[in-house]
Amino acid sequence: MNDYRVRLYQTCLYQMPAAVGIWCRAGDLEGLDEHFRRKLTAYRGKDVRCITDPVALDQYLADYVTWLCPVSVVAAAANIAAWHNGPRTGGIIGSLGGEVHAIDEHMVEILPQVWCLSYSGGPGLLLQGSRQAAWKVREFLEYPGKQYTCDEIRAYLKQQKVVTYLYVTDGSGGEGILAGGDGQKEERICLSNNNKLF
Repeated sequence: MNDYRVRLYQTCLYQMPAAVGIWCRAGDLEGLDEHFRRKLTAYRGKDVRCITDPVALDQYLADYVTWLCPVSVVAAAANIAAWHNGPRTGGIIGSLGGEVHAIDEHMVEILPQVWCLSYSGGPGLLLQGSRQAAWKVREFLEYPGKQYTCDEIRAYLKQQKVVTYLYVTDGSGGEGILAGGDGQKEERICLSNNNKLF
């Protein structure tokens, strides 16, 4: 199995708290921290505070992540605390290029044994593991009438022996959480209080 690394970065876009998580090969990690520290706040797209449409806000985040990430980043997630003018969405996750293999509407294989599970309105999850582990996590997330906390999802991933993951919630209404781990480091950013946990 390939050795992947996950890193999280906290920033602000037009004074709105935001976070970006990246997924890359271990050998490509060198220099990325410096790259992100230089570019995180240099984006000059439309003022995000003017966007009221949820789809447009997610597209804004996708454009920002595409601009921000070098080619060595194979997948990413981002969210933004978009609570002004009522609850609005702000969370994306997925591949930044390359061939993806759709398993169904909520699950794609973006690299060998790297799965992306995503749901409209959140959450989104990238994980490295077997197809069987990915299916079990998918079934867990889709249990009827249940919405899990980040800690419950993290505990279930550990139960399935998934070490490398990147998790994002929607930015609206809740805490706006971005979390990730790769066996070396585990982090969480909560946009509602700007605290890093773990």
